[in-house]
Amino acid sequence: MTYDRAEKDYVEFLTHCFPLALAGTTIVLDCAHGATYRVAPAVFQRLGARVVTSSVRPDGININAGCGALHPRGCDAASAPRAPTSASPSTATATG
Repeated sequence: MTYDRAEKDYVEFLTHCFPLALAGTTIVLDCAHGATYRVAPAVFQRLGARVVTSSVRPDGININAGCGALHPRGCDAASAPRAPTSASPSTATATG
């Protein structure tokens, strides 16, 4: 199985685990430059939400650097010009 296929299968699996109808909802995700920086937004988009992301450029050493659960202001900055209907200061980082 290729990495790309595994990611798609995981998104599919998660959307079936949490069959939510999020159409009309905007969700702000601070992905903390972590492992799920691509999967988390894809899952919420697939469930119908409009997704605004921040901290989605991991470089191998910047995980949680100035972002994530300890720095929720990143979500404030990401959502300010868009006025979301829902915001999540929690991270989308996989913690093992």
